[in-house]
Amino acid sequence: MFDANINDVVALPSNLLCDVSLMQSSIPPTLEGATSSGVLWQAAPNRFLFNVPNVARYLVEDGRRILIDPLPDVDNAAVIYFLRMSPLAALLYQKGLVALHAAIAVNDGGAVLLAGNSGAGKSTTLAALSQRNWVVFADDIAMVTHHKGKPVVYQMSPHGMLWPRSLEKLNIDAKSLPFADNNRQIFSISQHSSPVPRQLRTIYYLSVHNKDDISIAEISGTLRFKVLSECLYNSHIADVLLDRGEFMRFAASTQSVVIKRLQRPSRIWSAEMLADLIEKDVS
Repeated sequence: MFDANINDVVALPSNLLCDVSLMQSSIPPTLEGATSSGVLWQAAPNRFLFNVPNVARYLVEDGRRILIDPLPDVDNAAVIYFLRMSPLAALLYQKGLVALHAAIAVNDGGAVLLAGNSGAGKSTTLAALSQRNWVVFADDIAMVTHHKGKPVVYQMSPHGMLWPRSLEKLNIDAKSLPFADNNRQIFSISQHSSPVPRQLRTIYYLSVHNKDDISIAEISGTLRFKVLSECLYNSHIADVLLDRGEFMRFAASTQSVVIKRLQRPSRIWSAEMLADLIEKDVS
């Protein structure tokens, strides 16, 4: 029996989620009236079906309800883990909110957002920053909205996911940490809870290159819009569910945000160097 509420899934302020319910229910494998589909998902107006083999089906409706159909004997932690991915992004999109595939760290100067493709180093860099007393606001999925024309971010979860090598390099004891999947483990990277949104200051788009140093360069002009589009959580799902006008308002609100491309060496451990560079860059 699945047992959780929306506050077990995400740490967003209650006023943003007060109308959202989680319910266990039987869900058919196909979505009636589906107009779009992709790997593991189907979408129809105001409905989104996500099927995780050997774990559960998730049906997100109207930005207000998530139905969950877990397989027998599946651990709650696994059900919640996948719920925090595409189903949560779909919920935010249905609410007209922007979900990004990104991590967020906050200090006294504001929030920095770490974006990039899977494997770019977002979570590892986030963990390195957290060891320097930055507050973790999000890992993997981040929500950005706007207040008085400026982009603000909310704390989503104080937990992160890292590969065993990264845990070892960061001197994090992995013995008692639960596994998120076959490789990565879940650990708490922030003990700080913050219901207060923070203004987004800088976006770093991480990638790897074959050089032995770290390069950083500001992104300007039309490339800014391209990078923001690439930051969306599963762009195929966003194309179907997210109102284009809301994305344009989000993009417009980031005009005061510095966007930089941060390239790290593929062959050298560089988490601490990245954290050094970011701290120096925002100081």
